[in-house]
Amino acid sequence: MPTLMGLDKVHEINRLFADINHQKLLVEKLPQLEDQYQAAVNALYEIDLYDSHGGEELSAKAIELGKQLEEALKAQDKIKQLEEDLMNRYGILPAEDQAA
Repeated sequence: MPTLMGLDKVHEINRLFADINHQKLLVEKLPQLEDQYQAAVNALYEIDLYDSHGGEELSAKAIELGKQLEEALKAQDKIKQLEEDLMNRYGILPAEDQAA
């Protein structure tokens, strides 16, 4: 009878795959985030100096977009690291390596 993998390991594998999927979504959003961030930063240069509420709101939006952009820029490296974890810790291989 084959040895069954512990449930805690299955949970970890699930978490790794879910994180990979999240990172892939960030990569897909990268062009849109770059455009939105650039538009928000450009809008800061056009805001009235005396519109402090608008300036605060717009700069907060730019900060949030900037954080998302930074996360998206790091996503591809994170995907590689997560895939390596799945291969090294659990022996899960890409389809082309499984056939070999």
